[in-house]
Amino acid sequence: MPIRCFLAVPVTGYLYATLDQHIKSLVAHPNGYATDLCWVKPENWHMTLAFLGNQSIEFIETLEYKLQQALFGDDEYHTCEFTTTITQTTILATKKQRLLVLELEKNRPLQKLKNTIDGLLRSADFNVEKRVFYPHITLARQTLTKHPSDFMHEIPNLAEDTELNVAQIGLYQSTTEATGAIYTPLWKIQLS
Repeated sequence: MPIRCFLAVPVTGYLYATLDQHIKSLVAHPNGYATDLCWVKPENWHMTLAFLGNQSIEFIETLEYKLQQALFGDDEYHTCEFTTTITQTTILATKKQRLLVLELEKNRPLQKLKNTIDGLLRSADFNVEKRVFYPHITLARQTLTKHPSDFMHEIPNLAEDTELNVAQIGLYQSTTEATGAIYTPLWKIQLS
């Protein structure tokens, strides 16, 4: 049975604690603009590296093996733990919704990691997305059917100039339930 999945970097440590504190205080804000948003559960915060869609267990196991070989083997692709800076809190608009996101710097180590993953996927005859890589962490969603709120003026810098520690890559299964998406880690690779 195929598994809907994606590769991502989880939000952990200091950034996780900082975001959790800020968002809890926003949700408790008496003016209520934060209640117009559907907040992503903290355990689901991540930076997506590649959306894989529905894949077989065999593909997922092969990808894990090949990714470990690439990240820890060949000097050209060997990747050590690194950080990337959060540059701003902003809104992304899609056809169906607005997303409140933390935009991340696309620094050299992050672009190298993304290129390595895309190269491995192409070598497995996977059709890699052609859109430009836009590293971000989604914090909340607002459907376009609701009255547009001008909440960006009220939201403080949630974590700007804070860093995302890229210490591991995980493959997550994505399932949708009435309460929202649930992301379950199937495997993680710790960067050296």
